[in-house]
Amino acid sequence: MPFEIIHVQKERFPALRLVGKRFTRADCGPGGFGEKHAEWSKNLRCHELAKLGFADSVERGLLGLMTLNADHQKQPREQHRFAYWIGHLFPPQTPAPDGYSCIDLPESDVGVAWIRGDCGSIFGETPHFAALEKLKAHGMGALRENAGGDNTLVFFERYAHARFKPDAQGLFTLDYGFYLA
Repeated sequence: MPFEIIHVQKERFPALRLVGKRFTRADCGPGGFGEKHAEWSKNLRCHELAKLGFADSVERGLLGLMTLNADHQKQPREQHRFAYWIGHLFPPQTPAPDGYSCIDLPESDVGVAWIRGDCGSIFGETPHFAALEKLKAHGMGALRENAGGDNTLVFFERYAHARFKPDAQGLFTLDYGFYLA
């Protein structure tokens, strides 16, 4: 089944810190970052981070957070400053435990699209760009160019506990979020 976008909304995120693991394109396997997520689950990293006290000000869920230089369209793909983070959101200044890194995120509006489909259809560039186009159609298309530092876009996959589980048809709902200007 192809994916469908079933909902869009604007959320207000306070300043936050993502604590987790940072990866680059060199760490990406043939199927994307799925192998890294499997390692994350196998090593019970969520349980380790839960001890820090997740941010209560936003919907909870594991994030696959991506950063990319805002002028990436003017550069060859190999020159993009792309990073993929797996982690959770915490209050600002939460210390990262040994073996983890962090990225600070500013207070911002965030456009979120819920994408429903099977696990083969809801990941990757096609649903990512479809989510962005749907947000644009709802007046939420201006991306914040300094959300992850100077000249850096931030967007994410949120595996929200309430939605990212198979429904009666075996389909999942994944949140795609974009920091807005």
